[in-house]
Amino acid sequence: MTIAGSDSGAGAGVQADLKTFAALGVYGTLVLTAITAQNTLKVTQVLELPPDLIAAQIDAVMSDIGADAAKTGMLANSEIIGVVAERVRSLEIPNLVVDPAMGSGHFLVGAADFLSLRLTNDPHLEDVLFEEMGDEDPQAYYKRLIVERCLYGVDLNPLTVELAKLSLWLHTVSRNKALSFLDHHLRCGNSLVGARVEADLPFEPPRPDDRGRVHPPDREQRVLGFTETLTAKHLHYLLDTFRRIVELPTGDAEAEREKDHLYRVMDAVREGFRAVVVAWVDGINSRAGARQPQHVFQVNLVERRVAPAEQQRAALL
Repeated sequence: MTIAGSDSGAGAGVQADLKTFAALGVYGTLVLTAITAQNTLKVTQVLELPPDLIAAQIDAVMSDIGADAAKTGMLANSEIIGVVAERVRSLEIPNLVVDPAMGSGHFLVGAADFLSLRLTNDPHLEDVLFEEMGDEDPQAYYKRLIVERCLYGVDLNPLTVELAKLSLWLHTVSRNKALSFLDHHLRCGNSLVGARVEADLPFEPPRPDDRGRVHPPDREQRVLGFTETLTAKHLHYLLDTFRRIVELPTGDAEAEREKDHLYRVMDAVREGFRAVVVAWVDGINSRAGARQPQHVFQVNLVERRVAPAEQQRAALL
């Protein structure tokens, strides 16, 4: 069951979910949360459906057809988030996949509102962070923590990512507190198409022939010790940098600048690995013989773009 909005262009929303379900041989049901007027270029209008109608759709599906798994998409405001969460719990819907649409940040703002209100009204948390909270409004305090620690998003449009960060900054601005560092949570990229580190990247990608038929890759031909390069030399550094960013204090301007510096240095290291993934995925989408052999490109990427761990550490000092 997909619980999401409608996309008139059929490239996302419940339309895309149902096509994916059918391609995988799964019978799909839907719960509509919003209606959008959009195409491949822009969204021109959005109508959010009433929460009681959304709840009625879930009840209708679950009382008859049922669901072995559910996926949420566009939950446009805190009321819709609340009613969907309540139904998921009360009806014990298994195997829930939460896939929120980032958009310009509107949906993430709704999630921050919903979660912060729940934490504010939780009697078990009254004294947990009292000293750190100080005289700040409790919901504003929790909202800022949720945005920093709990919300993530990916979008192909870089402007959308920047608008989402701006929306969350404006929604969580607090007196005498620096704007939160969000670059490691809101990313520009593709969250639907990619390659697995161990199962895909060490091998040539499957390539379509001149008729568009995709042939499986030669799994005996290793083109690069990608996994070994990542895990032996770089993975510990990348994870340690993420840990340092998370552990730095919040709301302090100097700490936020330090987070930005750490992230930019680390991101330059990751760029080589990302480029290898892009090359692998391009190999699937390209026609046979249209590109140079993947192993040549991948070796060049690692040799030229991934700095040794010693250089990475030196750059941080």
